[in-house]
Amino acid sequence: MHTIYKLLLLLSMLSIFTACDEKTEGDPLVPDILGLKAIDAPNKSYALNKHLLNINAMYSSDYESDVTEYVSWNVSDTQSGVMSTTTLNEYLANAKSGTPTISFSYKGIVGSVIIENIAIRDMNVSLSDENLSINSTYQCDLNATYEDNTSSADIDYSTPFISQVLWESNNTTLATVDQNGLITTIESGLVKITARAFENYTIEINGANEVNSSIEIIISENNSSI
Repeated sequence: MHTIYKLLLLLSMLSIFTACDEKTEGDPLVPDILGLKAIDAPNKSYALNKHLLNINAMYSSDYESDVTEYVSWNVSDTQSGVMSTTTLNEYLANAKSGTPTISFSYKGIVGSVIIENIAIRDMNVSLSDENLSINSTYQCDLNATYEDNTSSADIDYSTPFISQVLWESNNTTLATVDQNGLITTIESGLVKITARAFENYTIEINGANEVNSSIEIIISENNSSI
């Protein structure tokens, strides 16, 4: 009789070990995935604004589990939206309007979300400082107006708008600018700073007089501007 009990116990343990071997890391101890759900998926995505799409698997036992790191992604329109190559669940809206469908799949189950992408209509770069001197730093301010007449000041960004723009100086011996729009002055003179959102929108700073949303700034040694 004891032999039978031992045999049954052995078979039970073997069944448990086999079930564990068949599991994939991150799967919960519940059966059958019923579907996938995008968490915190935005209805609208404003150009150059990042969103993180986390995916939950929904199981037959009313249990949900985050399976984002195991999901495969696809975007229907890469002209209006792209997935980041560094963080696979990071959605970055492009400067072009559209309604891209972002699809995600896990273990043969497919889900999707459609996001209305709002493009940029205009950008404006400004500086709070009117007087620029050498060997100093100055932060550029950047505002965007979108096709639905909202501005970047109206948007709650998970990542600041300014960090999604390419900044350039036309004369790095006089001043440099980093990718957060921070200008570092080196020598006196006239410098053009360009903020570029992808390749579709460009606003330029020619280095204290404001003309049509552009700014000309002269860096001087005695902390005066023209």
